[in-house]
Amino acid sequence: MTTLALLLTACEIPNLVFDNVLDVNDSDVPGISFNPGVAETSVGGTATVKIYVMEVDNLGGVYAQIQFDYTRLTVTSVAAGTFFGGAAVSAPIFIQENDGIGTLDINTFYMGAGNGVSGTGDIATIVFTANTSGDTFLNFSDYTQMADADGNIITIQSKARGMVVAK
Repeated sequence: MTTLALLLTACEIPNLVFDNVLDVNDSDVPGISFNPGVAETSVGGTATVKIYVMEVDNLGGVYAQIQFDYTRLTVTSVAAGTFFGGAAVSAPIFIQENDGIGTLDINTFYMGAGNGVSGTGDIATIVFTANTSGDTFLNFSDYTQMADADGNIITIQSKARGMVVAK
């Protein structure tokens, strides 16, 4: 009996944290998210986040409108991701930053032959500069859309928001 009591008290159940924003078992798909979910920096420093599409079929293009607190963050740069990278022609990316409103519009699409691209991957990389300390949420607006190679809207099942923490 002593051995059983010792065995039961010696075993601890680990407290696991499941916070991977790209975990398709934890999200409704197809979806769109920021990775990392929380990016940390210092005031005056930069934070890099990527926009990921998750478990999408035949993706032809994405329009992502990101909302953020423009008094806390400044967009430093935006670059195309690797998701559409299999095309003979690089995926174009068009951006528009709306200063004074706190929105960033990103349009990118597949330029390859045949159907679109399926799976999970990054479509853009954004670098922000932190203007002040604090937590700033990154949200996808209701205008964010995905379309297949024929131009049909793909219903986005989940939009995971991100955060930039400046200390």
